[in-house]
Amino acid sequence: ATRTKVNEGVTAFVIDPAQQARKPMTKLEKLDKVVADMKSSSTLAVLDEIYVRAEGNLEDAELEVALREYRKCKDSINEKGSLI
Repeated sequence: ATRTKVNEGVTAFVIDPAQQARKPMTKLEKLDKVVADMKSSSTLAVLDEIYVRAEGNLEDAELEVALREYRKCKDSINEKGSLI
């Protein structure tokens, strides 16, 4: 949504038709995004936040995959100080 000013200073939100027509993400797309976000995290705090959000967005099978990736990323951050 794009925030715009309309008459008399009233704020309105305009939704781009391309965004409105966008399909919901598939389970695999959600998981891929979570894993990519985990791999790009540079601190344990960021990694933890990504995983906490994943718990609310993923189902059991996908969450198990995310947990394995979380552990790998956590180990990497602990060993190197960051993933980058």
